[in-house]
This record gives sequence, structure tokens and C-alpha cells, in this order.
Amino acid sequence: MNKFVIVLSILVSSCLPHYVERVDMKNRPSLFDGQIKGHYSVLAWCVVDKLQTTNTMDSYSRYNVRLYPDIEKSEVYAYSTPTSYVLLLELKQIDKSIVHAILKGGNFYHPPIALEVLQSCSP
Repeated sequence: MNKFVIVLSILVSSCLPHYVERVDMKNRPSLFDGQIKGHYSVLAWCVVDKLQTTNTMDSYSRYNVRLYPDIEKSEVYAYSTPTSYVLLLELKQIDKSIVHAILKGGNFYHPPIALEVLQSCSP
């Protein structure tokens, strides 16, 4: 029983900062909140591909793309460490060719670059 409690406490303590950081990022003010042409999943992968090749991005940045096909939504998280998010991009399909995009950035990210990349991915 004691081993179970120890393992459970380690898991909870390692996951909690990650969850708190995600909630904090969702509560930050939006850098962009509007409509853009495209498809939610294509835009998400395009943004990640372009950010990975942008020289101004920290080479240690990692990306997590979450696709929710049942509700036509995607989320892109960029982070510098497993618990330190620097970018959140939410994309929700609102009709056949229009996506509602919300872009939020952290303290260590260059928001104009992310917005330029998002706009360059739009057809």
C-alpha cells in the first residue's frame, strides 16, 4: 500500500505543474482572436512546421498538436520545458473554409512571429 501511495504522489506531483501551466496559458489575454481562412488541422501543422524552421525560435522549443476531429478543433502548444508553455494556438472550424483562431503567448515568446506564421499559413 505504501508503494502505491508513493508512486501516486510522484505522478500527481509531476503532472500538476503541467496542468497548472496549461490553465494559466488559457487564461492569458489573446494576442489574436479572429477569423482566418483555412482548415483547422492543416493550419495547426503548418504553424508548427514553420515555427520549427524559424531562426528566432528557441532551439529547445517543443510542440504538441492536439486534434479533435469530432468538434473540428485543434490546439497547438509550444513549450520550452515540459511544464513551461510559451504559446497556445486554438483553431476551431466555423464553416467549410473559415477557422476561428485564438493565439496566446507567454513571456518568452515573440508574439508577432507566431501571428505572422499563422497568417502566412492561411490560403
